[in-house]
Amino acid sequence: MPFRMEIVLKNDRFLSTGWLLTSFLITSAACLQVGMDRGTTSCFQNHETVKFSVEKGDFGYVTSYDYPDNYTSDFYLGHSCNVEIRGCSTCKVKITLMDVNFPNCPAVQKSKHRNLCIPGCDHLQIHEVDQPYHSKNLRNFHAGSEEEYISISSNVKIRHCISNGTGTTGKRFRVKYEVVEKVQQIRGTVSSSMFGGDRGEISSPNFPDRYALNDETFTYIITNLDPYGKIRIIFDDWDLASVSTLQVYDGPRTTSPSKVYTRHERPVLVSKSSTIILVFNTGSSKHRCCHPVGWKASYQFVSSGQWNTMPSTNCSKIIEHSSGGILNLDYLTPGLPAMFDCIWIIRKPAKKNPDGILLRLTEIVFGQGWAEYPDNSLEVISGTTSRGELLGRYSATNMTIGQWFSSGPGLYIRLRGAISREDRLNFIFTAVDNVTDDGCPRRGDYLCKNLWCIDKSLRCDNVDHCGDNSDESPDTSCQFDQIWRLGIKWKLSDSSTKDPCAGNFKCGGNKYDCLPMSRVCDRVSDCFDDSDEKWCAYHTKRLENNDFSSSGNNIASYLQTLGLFILYLFVT
Repeated sequence: MPFRMEIVLKNDRFLSTGWLLTSFLITSAACLQVGMDRGTTSCFQNHETVKFSVEKGDFGYVTSYDYPDNYTSDFYLGHSCNVEIRGCSTCKVKITLMDVNFPNCPAVQKSKHRNLCIPGCDHLQIHEVDQPYHSKNLRNFHAGSEEEYISISSNVKIRHCISNGTGTTGKRFRVKYEVVEKVQQIRGTVSSSMFGGDRGEISSPNFPDRYALNDETFTYIITNLDPYGKIRIIFDDWDLASVSTLQVYDGPRTTSPSKVYTRHERPVLVSKSSTIILVFNTGSSKHRCCHPVGWKASYQFVSSGQWNTMPSTNCSKIIEHSSGGILNLDYLTPGLPAMFDCIWIIRKPAKKNPDGILLRLTEIVFGQGWAEYPDNSLEVISGTTSRGELLGRYSATNMTIGQWFSSGPGLYIRLRGAISREDRLNFIFTAVDNVTDDGCPRRGDYLCKNLWCIDKSLRCDNVDHCGDNSDESPDTSCQFDQIWRLGIKWKLSDSSTKDPCAGNFKCGGNKYDCLPMSRVCDRVSDCFDDSDEKWCAYHTKRLENNDFSSSGNNIASYLQTLGLFILYLFVT
């Protein structure tokens, strides 16, 4: 049976950083690690799992039956036995293979399934219990010693997979497990180079392959060895679940966070002291289907807390659109001019899974201020994180329009530089499907002349989503489509009834939300539903024809247009 023994480990790591851990983790055991020797657990219960909980500093052993003697399959009479170790929320498990000795079985490395032992092979299978870590962090061990397995989270399963044959060689194993803190410590200095001090990256667990919502905590301690130095941090990726938080402790003796970030605010930080501590809590969720990507941050050690070109990140967006749209800088106008670090992520929607996303750069106008900023750049990366394949990188010297970018899972766009009110940037993005022998695979798709399939709702919206303008022509076809989109309600009424919005524009069909025509299609959304910035070609034509008088004087023209529309439907 396991026996209990309290020990005090004067570990160098804890002695050097205990003063940090005391303040931000608020624990009395920061300098002295108290753990329990849990003894040896023999794995021999067929088809059952031995489960036990452990705390920080605990350690013990898991062995085959009657270790160090070899076992026989006649004793086990089964296929596997399991030992599951569950640690604290701030802990992870380190497993060291002390002695693993199984007969040769080359196929043991081929299995990836977390619940499947390889038939006919004796081996150890170690994996994490929580999704999505189990598939990435699964390993099969056939033989060896002094190898290590370090988990991401606190819940680990050790499975002994047993063959049905006895064999002529010995079969035994012995592993040691230790429960350690999930703390990453980073130290650096300020160099004499013009680009500042040492640099590096930190990231959320399992990034970019998503993290588990299992209510666990991960801690990062970044220390500038210059006692008067500072640390700059900017987040290159920021895609969190609504239940996740990132707490920032500025200084080693801070008892409460100086800032708590959620999914809605991408951080950019400069410390006031030489040490900054980030505590990331994943939060918990009962839904197992979906896991957020997480975050990645770049840090730099600097000599001063002054950051004259500190950028704003409030321009960042995650766009999940089922069909397509336009991406530009119009929504930044009130805050210009300013330094910006904008990240736009265009990803495929969960409900509609198109074959890919097309992106086209159609307008670039950047002034002298952006050109003078040394780190100005526009990057387009395949995928939804900064670690994807770089498709294009542009600065003030090589900016051109017309580039096409395509990606299956999504696109990551990053713009860095000084932006003024006169600057313009315009992207058109479209979710597309490949055409099949039977035409477009989706019922609501439109087939472009270049054989891309796009959502039918993108036709005739004055935006070239196809790339060859076939979704915007012929003009007569689009004119009828625009009339149909406007949803005009034909109603014969008393001509004496005065329309309170006559001569003006109605937002969303509500007669009380009226705008003067001078505010229609001026690139500023005044209507709640943005209807004043849609179908601008149609509105411009009506304005030129002075076609915004009272409805009573225009019934004849409306009926004439309706007749043409019915004729168009008959022909098509």
